Amino acid sequence: MDDSKFPIVTVILSTLMLGTYLFTHSNLVHYENLLGFLPSNINYYSFLTYVFIHVDFFHLALNMILLIIAGLSMESKIGSWKFLLIFLISALFATFFDIVNRIGFGISSNVPFVGASGAVFGVLFVASLLGPFEKVPLGIMFAALIPYLSLIPSLGEFIEPIYLILITVALIIVTSYAIPVSLPLLFSMIIFLTTWVVSLLIKYPIDISSLGHLGGALGGLISFLLLLSKREED
Repeated sequence: MDDSKFPIVTVILSTLMLGTYLFTHSNLVHYENLLGFLPSNINYYSFLTYVFIHVDFFHLALNMILLIIAGLSMESKIGSWKFLLIFLISALFATFFDIVNRIGFGISSNVPFVGASGAVFGVLFVASLLGPFEKVPLGIMFAALIPYLSLIPSLGEFIEPIYLILITVALIIVTSYAIPVSLPLLFSMIIFLTTWVVSLLIKYPIDISSLGHLGGALGGLISFLLLLSKREED
């Protein structure tokens, strides 16, 4: 693997995420317990494999979109190996913070932690540091707020995954084409982080590990600073 401009790691990770979803979604509970991160029964491989398991297509699609945004923005700048390393370290930090999240909110250690969100937050955070003024479609920002629709009782019927997918796709299309508005990547990242902080403060039960996501962002920052420090020493 070289440091070419083609985002090979982004493509490989996205493909693995999609392929894993297609293979596991028909028997999700089995694969969540087999490949997900379970503090009560930690398998070393689960520190990596949990990243590729997603509970539904909306969960998968949002992570893939954000990963592609981050990868297109930063992989060619820092190189494929470094991009992969930041992704993996972010994923590792997310598991540690997920354990803290479980302790803080009384979540069972038998509930599997799955999804690439923590790792994606890590690379997206680094991407926002490397190219803070690169533009992101406004529709992507709406996607961060979609889960909060369930706070509105009258909209409860729209929280099924298929409706979430349709709403997200419609918002992205409308805001990207009909209303071509975009936001700086750094500002977009702040919006995403704010949504998770808010979910922590109000203890919003949207079946996500809020601290896990924030841990992924912290892992991305720390790994990036370490790589930056090593480059300066070289």
